[in-house]
Amino acid sequence: MDDPLGVLRAYGLDHTEPKFSRRTMQCLLTLDALTIFLVSANDTYNDIFDEKTQIGARITALLKTRLEYVRLYNDLFLLENQVPIALLRKVILLEKLIGPNSTLMDQQLKLDRILEVNVSNMCENTLVLTKDHRAKFEKAYPQGEFEKCPHIIACVYRILCGQYANLEQQQSAYNLQPLFKKAGIPIKGIKGVLNEVGFHKRCLFLPIVKLYDQTESYFHNLAMYEFMEDYNSFKCPFGEYILLMTSLIKEVGYVKHLIDCGVI
Repeated sequence: MDDPLGVLRAYGLDHTEPKFSRRTMQCLLTLDALTIFLVSANDTYNDIFDEKTQIGARITALLKTRLEYVRLYNDLFLLENQVPIALLRKVILLEKLIGPNSTLMDQQLKLDRILEVNVSNMCENTLVLTKDHRAKFEKAYPQGEFEKCPHIIACVYRILCGQYANLEQQQSAYNLQPLFKKAGIPIKGIKGVLNEVGFHKRCLFLPIVKLYDQTESYFHNLAMYEFMEDYNSFKCPFGEYILLMTSLIKEVGYVKHLIDCGVI
């Protein structure tokens, strides 16, 4: 971490005198960066590290112990904890971590792999995706495209919203009014992202949600990212989806009904 004060400025934390020395800040920021790296590489370390090298063997041994990364991983999904991909790139492409003999192409491929796995995991932990989602994923983010995202949650948002993420301003993702005028309409869960929401043949189709302790937090953060990203527009597909689900769920019995319909 060459410029710890610069990092503090980037996060708006330079308005008071530093509580630590420059050296201490460098050590703490490096520790944070390595922690982020370990969490990010948890599912990809077999593809990245050479266990024959000293540092590769140490990192592989650490990750093989299956330490409790789940809470840290969930924290990295929160909007206020987003790490800029530009900073992740600087951390991940350290020569000591991926090997001094790796080429720039090797480094880029490993970076893409780490980001791809993390974005894909977050998407799959939120909605049940179709079998062809991998092809769509690779089409949306070919090699080098991840770095054009400001952070991981922006990548996740684009995938989960599907075609609605590219709607023009003032164009609604789906018209909710006809749904509320129907009485006793059947509801069916369907694999896919938010563009699967629709009313066809007198049936309301909704993407299947995976319900975990952190699901509510995921939804809150995706909606808040959408609002902060373009708060002057009417382009809020995730917000409209939450509005629809809120209208469908009035009490505990409604949740059971959605489970029976295969939506949750």
